Amino acid sequence: MTLFPSLSHRADETPTSLVSRLALLHRAQTARTFCLDMDIGFQALVDGEAEALHRLASLANLSIGPISDAAIVRKDGEFSLRGQGLIKPTLRRARVVVCPCCLANDLREDRKPWMVSGRVSWSLDPIRTCRHHRVALTQVANADTPGALHDFARLVAPTIERIDWLGDQAVELSPSPLEEYLLDRLDGHNGPAWLDNLPWHAAAKACEMVGAVVTFGRKAPIKTMTDEHWREAGEAGFEIAANGVAGIRACLDQLRSTYPESRTDPSGPQAWFGRLHNWLAATNAPGLDPLRDIVVDMVGESCPVSPEDRLYGRQIVERRRLHSIRTAALETRLHPKRLRRILAACGKIRTDHGGLSDDRVLFSAPDAEETLLKAKHAISGREAETYINAGRVHTKLLTSEGLIRPFANPGSEGLRDAAYDIRDLDAFLACLTARAEIVTGHAKPICRIPEAAKGSNCSAAEIVRAILGGDLKWVGQISGEAGYLSILVDVSEVRKLVRGEHGNSLPLYVVQSSLKTTFAVVDSLIRSGILPSQRAISPMNRCPYTAVQSQDLAAFRERYGSLNELAAERRMHFIRFKKEMTARGIEPAFGKPTIPATFYRRADIPSSL
Repeated sequence: MTLFPSLSHRADETPTSLVSRLALLHRAQTARTFCLDMDIGFQALVDGEAEALHRLASLANLSIGPISDAAIVRKDGEFSLRGQGLIKPTLRRARVVVCPCCLANDLREDRKPWMVSGRVSWSLDPIRTCRHHRVALTQVANADTPGALHDFARLVAPTIERIDWLGDQAVELSPSPLEEYLLDRLDGHNGPAWLDNLPWHAAAKACEMVGAVVTFGRKAPIKTMTDEHWREAGEAGFEIAANGVAGIRACLDQLRSTYPESRTDPSGPQAWFGRLHNWLAATNAPGLDPLRDIVVDMVGESCPVSPEDRLYGRQIVERRRLHSIRTAALETRLHPKRLRRILAACGKIRTDHGGLSDDRVLFSAPDAEETLLKAKHAISGREAETYINAGRVHTKLLTSEGLIRPFANPGSEGLRDAAYDIRDLDAFLACLTARAEIVTGHAKPICRIPEAAKGSNCSAAEIVRAILGGDLKWVGQISGEAGYLSILVDVSEVRKLVRGEHGNSLPLYVVQSSLKTTFAVVDSLIRSGILPSQRAISPMNRCPYTAVQSQDLAAFRERYGSLNELAAERRMHFIRFKKEMTARGIEPAFGKPTIPATFYRRADIPSSL
């Protein structure tokens, strides 16, 4: 059946607008009753069902193409327009907004109510301006009953008389870049790649929500924002999202970095991103996962989250990247204050951490993994003294010699005592007792390490190194005791091991014997600087002594000779030799009483003598 008279279809006119105009033209009570009379399902037209659209086109004797092109299709609970994904909140249903200039053009031929047409773009909530006349869309009606929904011509009819006035009052406003992009996308044009990969509705709302937080703050009043506010937000958000992941990430970084850090203010994605985070957490709209992924990745890099934590229902990190003092304290079961001091002493947290609460002090989890493991097994210096059974003095000795090492030292960042990893101490004791023979009693020369050190005139550290290095043939351990002080050694074996040779550093008694003189003479030669000397550590008793290098002694003997030495070399009595020197006018090399012995320069002695 073909309807007569009929109406032409205007560009972008929705099928429901066309059937509403036909209903008015034929004096039907409503568009719904008209469709009922024409055997067309009105809801089927609203849902863009192909059969209903074909029946309408056939009824009005019109081409199906333009009608289908302007139909919003609902299928399996999802909406689309020209293949672009929509959701119910994207659509204007009860609110009827129009471009008064477009309606004025519709009424130029005839001012009958069936002459005004509803454009499909006016049904889309993100579109708030007319692209052709560059004015803001104006609300002219509101469908306050379900029966009035989609009956465009009947809803607009009371406004026809003031359409020209509304056109004069329309606010001049060019479409925002976001609106231009969304309309171009409906026309089949491509835009920024990241936005093109989102459904139409998701691209629109993502730009608006990002822009709302940037423009109106983290607590943007999204429930009371006007169309003008949303348009401004969409423009700001599109400028950011057009740069893709990099642009959105830079925006989120800025929001996070400008959030105040204090002990009282909350922290995390809800505090940093405000309404944007709340919306992403609450909405079940499809297609927003790429935006959620950016937020999730940023939270994983900026927050102390674990693999068990979830954001937007998904795992944030596969392996922890960051710790806070609070999360590390919960994981290690250490008191946060002590843990903070240990981390600061090890250089794992920022130096200006003092004014921040435990949850605000962040540090790299992989970098601090070993430190946290040590802290979990840590004992203090005093506890270590008892644990290894070494006492305060010998524990400090072992530490200073590097035989045991604290992983955190006292005196830095408020740490009052050294922190030792109990596993390191266990390893030290295991090596110390590895070859020990269990004995029930002992007597000299068998004794403990401190006594052996005193009896051998050496350091206890030398004995410990000898034990660890396997240099001692016998090592014992007192039955029923444990730790450092339970270890026994043979003093006689230790003495043989630790006592060495003087080498080139000759003690004074050796110099005295070599020069065949007295200690007083050697001492005076050294004091006067004639014979060079230096302080050295005795290999016999580890005590400092005055030593003369063998090369310095050889040089002295090559240059000088004592009276007795020179006389003996020439097989003369020393008195006769001295008379010969005096007779020849040869004076001693050193005057008395500076040197209490007579020495001559060998160069002064005649070869004939």
